[in-house]
Amino acid sequence: MRTMQGTYSFRVLAKSLFVGSALAAATDSYTTLTSTTTVATSTTTITLTLSRIASSSASATTDSSIDPPTQARLLASSTFTTTSALPSTTMGSSFQSEVLNSTNWYRAQHEAAPLTWNSTLADYAQDYAKGCIWKHSGGPYGENLAANFASPTLAIDAWGKEEHSYSYRSGKFTEEDGHFTQLVWQNTTQVGCGLVQCDNDAHAGVKGAYLVCEYSPRGNVDGQFKYNVDKPGMEDDGTLGLGGASNMHDGAREMVVTLVVVYVIFALCFLC
Repeated sequence: MRTMQGTYSFRVLAKSLFVGSALAAATDSYTTLTSTTTVATSTTTITLTLSRIASSSASATTDSSIDPPTQARLLASSTFTTTSALPSTTMGSSFQSEVLNSTNWYRAQHEAAPLTWNSTLADYAQDYAKGCIWKHSGGPYGENLAANFASPTLAIDAWGKEEHSYSYRSGKFTEEDGHFTQLVWQNTTQVGCGLVQCDNDAHAGVKGAYLVCEYSPRGNVDGQFKYNVDKPGMEDDGTLGLGGASNMHDGAREMVVTLVVVYVIFALCFLC
């Protein structure tokens, strides 16, 4: 009986170890799956940036505003996100810092002075954003709108990337780059933004996070683009400044000088 009991105990122990291993494997598998899902979601959020942005207001229009399209303008073929949660950024100093840091980073690339926060503009933006209306307010300020984004930084990044659509040669407003031109407008000195979570999804409404930014003095003034929207590294007089264009120019110049020196050395060696 002792031998059988020992055998039975050994079998129970073996089964327990097997079950424990299976549970551990299942736990590892679940953890891996959860981790993969989290990474995919995170990657999607970062890559998608915005699923909906409004055309920037322009002073060139007779009613001082341009209504955005009723449907979301897609930034890319995969630009869509199902999340509608309010970004973790809280309204306050951290929100102000995030807006100013992102905004002034783009302005620095285009030799524009940094903006300062204006509470009056912020109150105006917040009050208008609470209405969750997907069109421009038509107010006295420059205005950029964005909806369904992961953070204010990603919204401002989407505005800044509109530079690719802007023509420095023509220097005119278009709905494809109006956010960018307002963002880096030289004459603008102050900004204030509002951020709300909208639940309605009406024809002209917004669902999800809604960012409204007001600028003063307003940008996108007809006939003033060439004086207020500089290429990266360009000064007001058109000369190369300290930005990317200047660095590119200096690098090209150094390359030309090097090639000339090499050519002269080879020429002298050939003559010798």
